[in-house]
Amino acid sequence: MSTVGPAEAPQPHTHWSPHQQPRSALPDLAIVHFAGAEAIRVQAGRAALDGALQHACSLISTVLGGTGVIGSLGGNDFGIILLAGDPETVTCKEADLTAAIHDQPFVWQDVEYRLSPQIGFAAITGDVTPERLLEISDRDLLSKWSGDNVGQ
Repeated sequence: MSTVGPAEAPQPHTHWSPHQQPRSALPDLAIVHFAGAEAIRVQAGRAALDGALQHACSLISTVLGGTGVIGSLGGNDFGIILLAGDPETVTCKEADLTAAIHDQPFVWQDVEYRLSPQIGFAAITGDVTPERLLEISDRDLLSKWSGDNVGQ
């Protein structure tokens, strides 16, 4: 699965609408933020941070398989469109993504770095703009984030 940057990312509605089957679960938008990624940048440099984010993206792609599309939102954030966004699938994907990223640390010059994914979700419906979806996902992410991680 390829990764696209913010400028190339398809608008959620134009990507999924033609692929939806009648009565199928609506897709979800997820924002994944990597707490601790900035520490890698400070400790090991820009190339290490780029490598860590590529590592994380690879793990996300593996977990998603063909069930989602991933793109960079800039900085340490990725956006994911989960094509099946029913509550059970979302809960499973969140657990699978968190475990995969936590259990497979990034190694740079023989030093292990663990990324801590923070994930927020929003249901994609026909009447919500992409900007509003990002806002809802971000608010969900922040509501789950422990106060100890704020500012990372």
